[in-house]
Amino acid sequence: MLHHPDNGGAPYEHVTSADRLPAIAREMERTGIAGFDIETTTFEPYQLSKRGVKGQIRLLSLNTDAGLYVIDLWQTGGMGPLLEAFRSEKVIKIAQNARFEQKWFLYEYGVELWPIFDTWRASVCIHNGKDMDHHLWALFERQLGISPRGKEDMGGSDWGAPILTQQQIDYSAEDSEHLPALRVSLKADLIKHGLIKVALIEFGVILPEAAVELNGIFLARDPWLTLADENRIRAEEVRQQLVWKLPNPRQQMCLPGITPGMNLDSPSQMLASLQRMGGKLQDLDNTREITLAMYAADYPIIKEILEYREFSKKVSQFGSKYLSNIDDVTGRIHASYFPFTGAGRYACSKPNIQQIPRGKAFRACFRAPPGRRIVVADYSNIEMRLCAEITNDKRLIAIFNSDDDDAHRATAAMLASCARDQVTKDQRQEAKPVNFGLIYGMQAPKLVLYAMANYGVAMSLKKARMYRNTFFGAEGYSGVARWHEHTINEVKPNGFTRTLSGRIRYLKEEAHNEYYNTPVQGSGADGLKAAMRCVYFRLKKQFGGWNGDAKMVHHVHDEIILDTADNAEVDFLARRELCAGMEEGMAQFLTKTPVKVEPESGDSWGTAKG
Repeated sequence: MLHHPDNGGAPYEHVTSADRLPAIAREMERTGIAGFDIETTTFEPYQLSKRGVKGQIRLLSLNTDAGLYVIDLWQTGGMGPLLEAFRSEKVIKIAQNARFEQKWFLYEYGVELWPIFDTWRASVCIHNGKDMDHHLWALFERQLGISPRGKEDMGGSDWGAPILTQQQIDYSAEDSEHLPALRVSLKADLIKHGLIKVALIEFGVILPEAAVELNGIFLARDPWLTLADENRIRAEEVRQQLVWKLPNPRQQMCLPGITPGMNLDSPSQMLASLQRMGGKLQDLDNTREITLAMYAADYPIIKEILEYREFSKKVSQFGSKYLSNIDDVTGRIHASYFPFTGAGRYACSKPNIQQIPRGKAFRACFRAPPGRRIVVADYSNIEMRLCAEITNDKRLIAIFNSDDDDAHRATAAMLASCARDQVTKDQRQEAKPVNFGLIYGMQAPKLVLYAMANYGVAMSLKKARMYRNTFFGAEGYSGVARWHEHTINEVKPNGFTRTLSGRIRYLKEEAHNEYYNTPVQGSGADGLKAAMRCVYFRLKKQFGGWNGDAKMVHHVHDEIILDTADNAEVDFLARRELCAGMEEGMAQFLTKTPVKVEPESGDSWGTAKG
């Protein structure tokens, strides 16, 4: 029997009997359409509900383009024959932010949803960079001209209640009511803007994203607490050293045996203290990192101040409280990966394990549990290779097609006017911020900050200007310089830029450097997303499902991390398939230089990275 909602929504059938499921499944297969949404008793499928039972899917709202249904799975005893229809590649699955549904279908039934059309991702791809909403009713209004009905937000509803309210059931129907029509409208816009390839990359990565979030990564508690304590002690040691070295901002005399009462975390006190040191520091007007970095080459104490701030950050952000992110049920951290920063790269939250401090110490705490290992592979010099592809810079292309394909050593040799085999470790380290900063158009002052903040390199403003002139000179990367000029004169007036896949990003007039970094970093993101799907299916073929003997547990811009069984054969196969999948995904964007992937394995993320 059809139900006619009071709020003006389309009539739908409230299905409570399993007898109706075979006919609905046949209807899905006949129309080839399944616009759907689920309501669950917990946000994640591995969580326990407030009633202390494992999370479940309660309602399935389904639009076959021939009928609209709200199916109470508790009353039907599950999905039954609907699962085969969802497995069928002849049925297009349509959902808003489909990763949520994919996680539940994968965890509960092992169902991989394909082909799939994510209305949220499609809208973001079309309007990337514009200030607009992409929630479901915003899409209904923008794409279909359907105004919101003023429906109540039911996100906090108790979907585990024995008896659901009529309002809850109506709400569920609304979420899939217009999905088939919305797909038609969005697909036309994707075609219009040349974004079909981008959309397929985005739709394809939903499955491996779901697997990564479900698998989670293991964090060892005891080593983390030990490291947190070491950082706290080190921060205090550096603080003690600094308060004795820095002039007292209050001009008070320090008595023997009594530590000066200076607050290093007070910007005003720090400014007053540095100004009292005299020389160039007398002209300081703030103590922001970008300002202090300008003086680091001439005043070694600046580096100590920045070191103190770095330790303080580690203490506040990566202390014992961080362990609260470990899930009580799985014993792992299940971070959330947002796929749409401006350039198309991932952002990570709850917690952000993409911004774990560099080096072995912290990453060594992210390890494999007993009986397992960590396998890591990353792309070698991928941003510089993509820059070579996009700019057609002959010098860069030649570097990556040579036996010594280290762009940092090549740049260091150019800056130092020496042979590559004479480049020192420090010179190569100094070349890293030069490469990564200047391909994105950094001016000399920002390069000084970037070098100090990201690589611990104290670079004077004079040296930064000299490096910039050499980098873009006739004997440097002149192709990159020409690309910058073309971008500003020919691309920027359009108000948008694109990646190698065609991903579009609309930018404001003042967004200068984004016109450079979006094509490069965005193309890298496209390649990584394509690679994640390739890796997923290669691992599946070798080891079974999404959580088998080798499974993806994390990814960071240019690297993918696996958790594998501690077995020599598994280790060999996992590394082989990981590298092959990463090469396959990125190779579609690199035609002028080879893709190079470097794998390692060990008992932790830190040791696997050597």
